[in-house]
Amino acid sequence: MTVEEQAVFTCRNAAGQIGVVETGYLYPSTAEDQRDFAFSISHTSSYVRGYADQLYIKARGQQQRRATKVEYNTDEFYSVFLKRSWADLANGCPPVAGLREAEHAIAVVEAGYRSVANGGAPEPVDNAFQDRCRLTALPAATPCDELLCESNFNADLNSAAKGPLFAACGRPHHARPPSPLDICPS
Repeated sequence: MTVEEQAVFTCRNAAGQIGVVETGYLYPSTAEDQRDFAFSISHTSSYVRGYADQLYIKARGQQQRRATKVEYNTDEFYSVFLKRSWADLANGCPPVAGLREAEHAIAVVEAGYRSVANGGAPEPVDNAFQDRCRLTALPAATPCDELLCESNFNADLNSAAKGPLFAACGRPHHARPPSPLDICPS
């Protein structure tokens, strides 16, 4: 088996938080069941787990967890992402994900390849992305997001996204992920 077939990354960010990512192409996919997708996030205030078609959320101190049905088939979101990207461009908004984010993601993958080549030794990731851009959470509503909510394809966004990506309040802008809000130097 090669790193191209199966890989497990254990990452630690500058703040000391640890994340584990497993990815691979060994899942015996079919047209109806294309991939195994799961994640979990543990925090001092809550625990979140996504698996199959469910999202489970349990806050610390709560007896009962909440469960929501979601769509994890990423093929369903290609048209949503494309329409969102075109709308952001047309409205002069920064992209939800751009070349700088892609550059940083590739730097993480390249560090994984270097680690494999060095027998699994830890490898640093260039932090130039964070040096160039201050990352902050997007406010709940911005003029760009208001334009998106009123656009002609809003119904397509909500029908294609059957989960938390756009369902926080029934309007897509509340679930937009963090993005660089500052204008980065070219």
